[in-house]
Amino acid sequence: MVDVFQMGLAAYGLMFVGRSRMAGKVALVWLAILLSSLALLQIYGYSFDILAKQGIPAACVYVGYCCLLERTTPISLLKAYKKVCFYAALFGLVQYALSMVGIPILMGTPGRLDSLAYEPSHYAIAVAPAAYLCVRGLIRSGKKMNYTTLVIIGSLLLTVSLTAFIIMLVCSIIFVFQKQGAIIAISAMTLAFYFYTHREYLPETVRDRIEATEQSMEKENTIDSTSNLTILSPLTNWKVAMDTMEKGRILGNGLGGHRDAYLNYYKGSAFSMRDRFETNSIGGHCLFIRSVSEFGLLGMVVYVWWLFKGLASAAKGSQIWWTLSAVYMVGRSIKLAGFFELGLPIFILAPLIFYRKYPVPVRKRRLGRVAA
Repeated sequence: MVDVFQMGLAAYGLMFVGRSRMAGKVALVWLAILLSSLALLQIYGYSFDILAKQGIPAACVYVGYCCLLERTTPISLLKAYKKVCFYAALFGLVQYALSMVGIPILMGTPGRLDSLAYEPSHYAIAVAPAAYLCVRGLIRSGKKMNYTTLVIIGSLLLTVSLTAFIIMLVCSIIFVFQKQGAIIAISAMTLAFYFYTHREYLPETVRDRIEATEQSMEKENTIDSTSNLTILSPLTNWKVAMDTMEKGRILGNGLGGHRDAYLNYYKGSAFSMRDRFETNSIGGHCLFIRSVSEFGLLGMVVYVWWLFKGLASAAKGSQIWWTLSAVYMVGRSIKLAGFFELGLPIFILAPLIFYRKYPVPVRKRRLGRVAA
């Protein structure tokens, strides 16, 4: 499949590549990734198919988006992102209300809001930074809950997703570092502990996944005994990533190499005969697992550093795009392993471009809010 919208937008951005200060660096990084991956895949005898179909388009998207982001400002992009999330949330609420009277519109799972995303948890990941942004604004301004915040947070809760609850808990912890945010953080964590110890009040989908996680941790042969797909998918893919590290492949399997490593790891096993074999074998279930499997020790270090960088920015109250990126990457460490769906290039590039040593001249910032 081809993401026509993103490729078209990236192609438009490439029209400004000659005026970009960062596009060359982004292109060099991707060139290094592609060439090193090509070498690793060749060494291990893995296929180049995924590298070609995902790596090359990703490189084009990142370079094109870089050109567009340099033509806008952090504030303009914040406003645009929040506005997009508001309308997506509003659509989701209408979608949810109609589903209650038997009129499902683009809803995959009855009773669980997913708006325009493929799954409720995917929507939660995309909109979570906006929810954090809304609550942060309320704390800083001292105002009461407004309509936009209610719509965005309400839509997030109605996903009835464990992913959403985990991200919200992480956001609550971040608020400990915010002035006047400690009360919200402590209240949220207390509430989370209460629901964890009184699970009968939790939605069934969330309760089932918590219990499945605990059960998988208690049993010795977890792959053969686990039937919950939400647990089975990350568990089986994580074992492949860990096997990669244990083999001493500190540079990983190369971009696109996780699937071949997965097939080799489970070749001839009882699990390879199950219906759910190869679930998320291309991407490794989530971006964190994929980063470890395909980029090795460097991928793991960069991912963890990225999260801590966002937390440090939250504590300082500056460079908001670092914090939003970290919130987003928390979600991507739970689900979603692609390189450019649901805004990942923006959350990766925005802090790097907006807060680099040499800022974009003001006259260029005013030219194009096209990226926003």
